[in-house]
Amino acid sequence: MPRRPQSRRRLVLEVALVTGFLVVGSVLPSTALRPRDGGASTVVARVSAAGSATTSGTPPTGGTSTTGGTSTTGGTSTTSGAATTSGTAGAAGTACSVSIVAAGDFSTPLPDVDKTGREAATLAPTYALLLGDLQYVDGSLASYLAGYATTAWSKLNPIAKPTPGNHDYKTPGAAGYFSYFGVAPYYAYNLGCGWRAYSLNSEVDLTSQIAFVAADIAAHPNKRLIAYWHKPVWSSGRHGDNAKFAKLIAAFGGRLEVALWGHDHDYERGSSGPLTWFVVGTGGSAEGPMPTTRTTGSKVAIDQVPGVLSMTFTRTGWAASFVDTAGMTRDTAAG
Repeated sequence: MPRRPQSRRRLVLEVALVTGFLVVGSVLPSTALRPRDGGASTVVARVSAAGSATTSGTPPTGGTSTTGGTSTTGGTSTTSGAATTSGTAGAAGTACSVSIVAAGDFSTPLPDVDKTGREAATLAPTYALLLGDLQYVDGSLASYLAGYATTAWSKLNPIAKPTPGNHDYKTPGAAGYFSYFGVAPYYAYNLGCGWRAYSLNSEVDLTSQIAFVAADIAAHPNKRLIAYWHKPVWSSGRHGDNAKFAKLIAAFGGRLEVALWGHDHDYERGSSGPLTWFVVGTGGSAEGPMPTTRTTGSKVAIDQVPGVLSMTFTRTGWAASFVDTAGMTRDTAAG
């Protein structure tokens, strides 16, 4: 697909101006954005089960959830996520760390999805961030019960923090996804160790989400921020960039430090000003080869390697590793 460098330069500049970072004298790369696809209260949600999920097809139940949109299920409001702490408690500088695994696009065959789920479980995260398209080819509840629920990923349901993808919405209203996970269309929660996380939704209108983010970050002025949704702003993969979602980045007012996306079935890491972004559409049968021309800010691109992103957050920063299903680390980064 032909590139559109002029519109990409304009978008990168617009995001820079809104979020407060602009490097004077910098030259924007010719491979910038490649447009393709196409109620708001403070939200804290814990997707959890009353007990451990099994592979019998039983969806997670119970747990706590409030909404930034309209959810198909109810729940009880909470105000924080759990953090794993290490070191001696009591001191102002007490060591604190919280870990996540992240992946999306659990495309068939199911044995490939199960392998990435097993690797995710081996890493023993505090939370599992599921980056959309969690069931193929559609997100009906029957498909979830026959597919996703039979894989190792379902055992992480008690700690899952999902976001839906376009395949989930191939079932009208993503009804199967919402019935299975029991979460709101978008929400926020305290990750722990001074970090707040935002699960946003690339498949519905952005206007209310932008207002939600603006209000929520104002209510949490001292939190460091991570956000994730399905379709990437920048990607060198076959779906390319999605210019419209730069609005979500801009909504964070320059405070967003980490963004996670799926949609393209590969792994990529890049940066834009203070933001480090990851595409982790590697939860199933990772695709390739990727195009030789890379998008704006791309640092590392890996195709045809299923795996998960492992991240640790502390009060002073974060560290990330992309780990394949053999347990081999393919990329590392920190911020």
